[in-house]
Amino acid sequence: VASPVNHDMMVGHPWLSNLLLYDKRAILSSQGGLLRFIRQLRSVSYDLAVVPATVSVSLTSGLIARLSGATVRIGPGRLEHRDNASKFLFTHPVDLDWSRTPARHQSLRNADIMAPLGLECAEGPYLLSVLPDEDAHAARLLDPLRSDHPRIFGIHPGAAKPGNRWPVEHFAQLAYLLHAEYRNGLVVTLGPK
Repeated sequence: VASPVNHDMMVGHPWLSNLLLYDKRAILSSQGGLLRFIRQLRSVSYDLAVVPATVSVSLTSGLIARLSGATVRIGPGRLEHRDNASKFLFTHPVDLDWSRTPARHQSLRNADIMAPLGLECAEGPYLLSVLPDEDAHAARLLDPLRSDHPRIFGIHPGAAKPGNRWPVEHFAQLAYLLHAEYRNGLVVTLGPK
């Protein structure tokens, strides 16, 4: 189950057999939208539902896990010393605390919820899915740069949370070094946030 922010990135991923979009606004503004979503969610017999949390807990995600019918539901019991009021939705609530490892990578924090299964996640590389039309679009944009530059680097300046943002001056200095000093092509990406 993915929100609109994450859904498109997951489409076509080889590790997924099913992808369900949870678009809260569309579901709640449509007559019968919530019932259709629940029917679609319950159309598959899930054994396990996992709800990761790294910054805040989500009552909605917990409810979706519960409504899925999964017999085992893993989710946050406590997050950074704050009790999760909706931990009753999980059969296996997990206490998550990164105060001793504040630089722990976000992907590893997401994977820490798997502790009840005895699973640990190793650091990258991670697999992102790219659809053929997306690949072709990227090639059309990048091919003109390839003839003039030995390498092409991508920079994505920004983050949703102010505490996670690298200062703009650092991005500018990095861009300058990559392009002016080493003659690399440079692509800046951005998104709605």
